[in-house]
Amino acid sequence: MPVIDFTDILSWKVFYLYHGFISLVLGIVSAYFLKKRFETNKIIMIIFIFMFNMSLPIFGYVMTIGLVYYLLIVTYEKELNDINMINMSEFETEFPQVQRIFAEGSMQHVILDDNVNGSLKMKALVSLADNASREDLQLVKSGLTSKNDEIRLYSFAIIDKKERIINEKIHQQMQIFNKEESLEYKLKSAEMLIFLYWEMVYFELSDEDLKHFLLLEIQKYAEFVLESHPYHTKVHVTLGKMFLMENKFDKSEEHFIIAIEKGIDKDFILPYLAEVYYHQHKFHAVKQIFQQSERLHLNTMLYPIVEQWSSPWDL
Repeated sequence: MPVIDFTDILSWKVFYLYHGFISLVLGIVSAYFLKKRFETNKIIMIIFIFMFNMSLPIFGYVMTIGLVYYLLIVTYEKELNDINMINMSEFETEFPQVQRIFAEGSMQHVILDDNVNGSLKMKALVSLADNASREDLQLVKSGLTSKNDEIRLYSFAIIDKKERIINEKIHQQMQIFNKEESLEYKLKSAEMLIFLYWEMVYFELSDEDLKHFLLLEIQKYAEFVLESHPYHTKVHVTLGKMFLMENKFDKSEEHFIIAIEKGIDKDFILPYLAEVYYHQHKFHAVKQIFQQSERLHLNTMLYPIVEQWSSPWDL
């Protein structure tokens, strides 16, 4: 490599020619490696590194190599992309303080007692509004007799919303069932109608006349489904529950047994079957069911009943 004489103006030109060439090579190589990790324009990276080295002769080479090495090995925390439902700026304040507002057994007292403060009643109703169970809706219905206008209106709104959602789904499925010519789509729609009508009955969202109509509709669509799929377990379970509600215990037993024989989780059906046998005064069968069940004792609601009927006593 020739010795450059910096006193000569030509030597400065040669130096910057070498320096520019090395800076350009460093820019291209650096951009090649950085492009694999960062979504940045390659030309912009080359120009930036070239200008950086040109402005800092010799020393810029070392800084460029060190900077590129750092950018290649540095690690970043994972970035959350789907944060539409989270307000990150207020994330820490989004969660209320966890505390017990209603003690065990107090919900019914709060809803039914006229002496309880109206704001506390409203809080209780709000807590029951989403995903209300059958028992929750019964408590909400008791709010319809409240002397407080707001409680009555809000109770009605909860029940009306539940009923409206189910009715809209029924209307949609009815349109599909009536318009579709494909048997496959008709069967799927009929299955949905069975479960939706049963939901109306189960949640007691109908009077006696409408309830009678809903039960007939369940039977009609169940017969349609069972013609093509005679061992449809979910339909048999629904029919078993329906006949149990109507005190038609022999028919209820028949459908529950078919569902068990065709592979449905028997621990889910056995409590209903035990209730059927109890009403039929087949107490030995009830005792046998609870003694042979493997998981029913894990159900906290059924545990006292299972223990009572599993005890070593003879009928």
